[in-house]
Amino acid sequence: MKKDILLLAILLSFSCHSSEYGVGYTTCIKESDGSTENILTCIKSEYADQRKQVENFIIKNFKQDKSMFMSLEKLNKSLDSAISDKCNVYFLLDGDRGSISEAQCELDELLTYKKLLNDFYEMHNAG
Repeated sequence: MKKDILLLAILLSFSCHSSEYGVGYTTCIKESDGSTENILTCIKSEYADQRKQVENFIIKNFKQDKSMFMSLEKLNKSLDSAISDKCNVYFLLDGDRGSISEAQCELDELLTYKKLLNDFYEMHNAG
């Protein structure tokens, strides 16, 4: 029981982007029963969904500007590695705490990048 509460507390401490998660993510986490495997499945699934949204956003909004598109595509290809490097510190935590914290950090970093990309797009279009 304490393990479940600790895992949920860790997960919620990272959840600064709660309004940006997909609808199914919150439900998935709530239905995970505190199982590390289930939580990691939820996080990885949400990461994949958000990653696809980033790729589609770049294609949809920057395809016409070849130079901008090429620069963003280059950045996009290195994104997963950069995010992983930043969140790798959580690997130093033992067991479930480290695994969940690292995966949640990666998801939250992706959401931060997604917001940055959206803000950049709005400024780019403003003139």
